[in-house]
Amino acid sequence: MTDQFFTTSDGARLFTRMLGQNETKTPVIVLHGAPGAHSHAAAEAGYGFLQTDRRVLVFDARGSGVSDDLGPLNHARWAEDVEELRIGFGFDKFILAAHSFGGFVALQYAINYKSRVAALILEDTSAESVSIVRCIEHFIKAAPAHIDRLRLRRMVTGTLHDEEDFLGSMADLATLTASTATKASPPAGSHGALRLRTKTHNCAFRDDFPDYDIRSRLHEIRCPSFVAVGALDPVMPVECGKELAANIPHAELVMFPRSGHNPSVEESAAFRAEVLRFLAACYAT
Repeated sequence: MTDQFFTTSDGARLFTRMLGQNETKTPVIVLHGAPGAHSHAAAEAGYGFLQTDRRVLVFDARGSGVSDDLGPLNHARWAEDVEELRIGFGFDKFILAAHSFGGFVALQYAINYKSRVAALILEDTSAESVSIVRCIEHFIKAAPAHIDRLRLRRMVTGTLHDEEDFLGSMADLATLTASTATKASPPAGSHGALRLRTKTHNCAFRDDFPDYDIRSRLHEIRCPSFVAVGALDPVMPVECGKELAANIPHAELVMFPRSGHNPSVEESAAFRAEVLRFLAACYAT
């Protein structure tokens, strides 16, 4: 395991961690979800198992964890950061894995840099935001009286006041999802020390998320793709994963029946087995 800070072309310092040492197999870059709340620790918890026979790069996205929050904080810049990391670490082609919001960035990268992605692993993500907002709104409306619905809406719309507001909204969301799924996903930040970055979250959900829709370009993704879906996911509707698998040419859908928003943690053994099967079957050796 090697930790270091990587400096991008515009001067942002990103915390990175390289897991594994085997350079004979295609490396992996993992994108965490929840901008401003998650970090490399979540990516490592979900995908660190791949380091047994290949290198796995996890990192704090710009504005998350301990990485700099130099703007812009949006899909385009986050995708460019992935490309700069690829070049900086000397990867020709790589496997790109991503969870939730990280999947938005991964899809954008796979469209922009088709020749660089050997395989794509997408966990509980979507090609558009409208269905997600509609799903979350449904749960907010059904929330019990002790839940602060206005604060949750500030979270979804990227208008949180400060870190205290952010922390409270995540606690509310954790309570809400626990009441609507058999097994609730771990709350954001639960894979290590919690460092909330309200500016990052607000930029992502206020400026970038509302207009996110790349469904018309999914056909451009040509690499083998693994689409993991938690059947009980209260955040990303199952239909989002089905739509991805139906419209990415070489994609397969794998449903995890006992998982909410995080199959890689909630059904870790089954998830690992399916990912390893997928990688063995595709050309990303």
